[in-house]
Amino acid sequence: MAAPWWLLGLLLLPLIRWLHRGGTPPQAIPVAHLGLWPAAPPPAGQGARVPPDPAWRRRALLLALLLLALAGPRWPDTRTRVTLWVDDAPAMLLREAGGTRLEAALARTREMLAARGDAEVELRTLSNPWRPQPWPGILPAGGGTRNAAAEEATGDAAEASGTLAAAIRRRLRADETETPDSVAAAMPRPPPAALLVPDRAHWLLTAGTRPAHEIWAGDRGPDRVVSVAAPARNVGLVRLAARRAAEDPSRIELLAVLANGGDADEMRGLTIRADGSPPRRIERQLAPGRVATVTIDLPASTARVRASLDPADALPEDDTLELDLAALGPKRIAADAGCAAPLRVALAVHPMLRLGDPAPRPAAAGDQETTPQGPPEAVVDCGGAGHPAGLPTLRLRAQTLPALRRGVPRWSASVPASRRPRLDPATLPLGARLQAGPSDRVLLAFGDEPVIVRRAGEPRLVETSIDFAAARDAGEAVPWLVATMADELFGARLLDRAAVVDRGRDAVRVLPQASVTAAADAPASGPIAAGAARAVSPPVRELGAWLAGATAIVLAWELVLLARRLRTATVANQD
Repeated sequence: MAAPWWLLGLLLLPLIRWLHRGGTPPQAIPVAHLGLWPAAPPPAGQGARVPPDPAWRRRALLLALLLLALAGPRWPDTRTRVTLWVDDAPAMLLREAGGTRLEAALARTREMLAARGDAEVELRTLSNPWRPQPWPGILPAGGGTRNAAAEEATGDAAEASGTLAAAIRRRLRADETETPDSVAAAMPRPPPAALLVPDRAHWLLTAGTRPAHEIWAGDRGPDRVVSVAAPARNVGLVRLAARRAAEDPSRIELLAVLANGGDADEMRGLTIRADGSPPRRIERQLAPGRVATVTIDLPASTARVRASLDPADALPEDDTLELDLAALGPKRIAADAGCAAPLRVALAVHPMLRLGDPAPRPAAAGDQETTPQGPPEAVVDCGGAGHPAGLPTLRLRAQTLPALRRGVPRWSASVPASRRPRLDPATLPLGARLQAGPSDRVLLAFGDEPVIVRRAGEPRLVETSIDFAAARDAGEAVPWLVATMADELFGARLLDRAAVVDRGRDAVRVLPQASVTAAADAPASGPIAAGAARAVSPPVRELGAWLAGATAIVLAWELVLLARRLRTATVANQD
C-alpha cells in the first residue's frame, strides 16, 4: 500500500447503512379515491421493522472502492526484470569458433534467462544507452523440440545481433561519421546513473578489452557480468593524418598508425592507395601492445587516400581506413580591381589561397586559366563593385585623413606568437581610423589605434586600416599580415590544417582485462563490482488504476439509478 491510512475510511461503511435505515423512500402517486387502488398494501403497524434501503450497498461499495484506490494497493511482480548492457566495443566483432563474440554473448545470455522462466528483458548499448534495442524471444530451457516459436526466436536473435554489429561497423567507418576527426569519441561509455533503476537487475555483456572504470562507473557494479573474452590476435589501423609539407606546399605528408591489440608478434603489410598514384606497400613488425608508424609523401592534387592491412585477421573491420583530403585544398578568394598590388601579390603567393576576381570574365580562346574553379568562398573588398553577398569579407578602409599617430604594435592573445611578425609601424601607413565595438575583437593595434578588427556577427567580416598601396617598404610583413587575416576570415589556420581520422587504440584491442574477466558470470563479484551486491528492489504492479476504473463504473451506475428515480417522480407530479 502506498497510503494505507486511507483504509481508515472503511469504518464509515456502517454509518452508510444506518443512514438508510428508513427503508426505500416512498413514492407519491396521486389518485382520485383510495377505492380506486384496492391493491395498495396496508400501512405497517406500530413498531414494525422496516428493511433498509437497498441502495446503501451500492453506495458503500462506491466508498470502499474509492478508499482502496486512494490507498494505492500494489501486487508483487514475480517476473524477472533485467536490463542487458552490451559493451559494443569493436572487439565484440572478433570472429571466433561459432561466430562473433557478440553472437556468443547474446546466446549465453539467452540460455541464462531461459532458466529463469518468464523474464522481462530490456537491451541497451553503452554507446547509445538512451535508445532501447530489440530483444529476441527466449528459447525454453532444457533444449526441447524446435517448434515454430523457437525458430522465430532464433531468427529474431540473429536479427538483433546483426543490428548491433552494423552499428559497431558504422562507428569504425570514420569517413561516414559526422565528426570524422575522432571516432574514439563514439566509443562506449559507462551507463548513465539515471538508467540504473533499482527495480531491475543489470547485466553486462562485454569482451572485457577495456579497463573496468571505462565500462562501468560508480560504487556498485552490475548484478552479473557475461564475458566472452579469450586470448586472440589482431592488428588494426588506428589513425590516418595528412597535412601539407611546410617546406613544400606541393606535397602532402601522410601518417598512418597501426597497433597490435593481440597477444602475439605480428607482421603486417600496409597498402596505401591514393588518387593518381600507384599503390605503395610497406611491411611492419609489431610486438603485442605496440604501435608502428608509416610516413609517405603524396602529391598535393590527391583527393582521397585508402589504407588497408594484409593479411586479414579475425577482426577485418579495423583493417581499413579512408581519409578525405578535401580539407587540405586551397580556399578560393576574390579581390576586386581596386586592391593594391602588394596586397594582390600577398594573396597570390599564399599557398592555401587561390586568387580570382569577384565576377571573372569568360576565358577567351587560347587564354590560360588563372582563376580558381568554382565560386569564391571569401572576398576582399577594396572599394570596388560586384562583390557576392553573404560571404566572409576582408574590407580595406581608406579615407582622406591626416597621418595618424602610431604606437607600439600590440597583438590579440588569439593570435599565436609564431604568427606574429616583427612590424615597423613606420612602414605600414594607415589610411583610416577604425572604431571597435564592444563585441568586436581587435587583432592588431598600434598603441591605442585599432588596425585589424574582427567584427562581431556572421558572415565573418575583418576590417583593416592599413594602406597597402603605400606599404611598399614593409617587406615580408605584408604576406604575414595577409595570412593572419585569411586565417581569421576562414576561421582556421590555413597553413597548419590537417585531415585526420582517429579510431583510438581501444578500437583494435582484443585482449581481455583481468579486472573484468574476474567478474565474468558471477553476480556482483570481481573488481568491476567494487561495492557490495546491489539489492534489487522487487518490482510491483500498481492496482490503483484498476480500482479507480471500478469506482467510476459503480458511480455511473448510481447516477443512472438516481436519474431514473428523479424522472419518475417528475412525471408523477405532472400527472
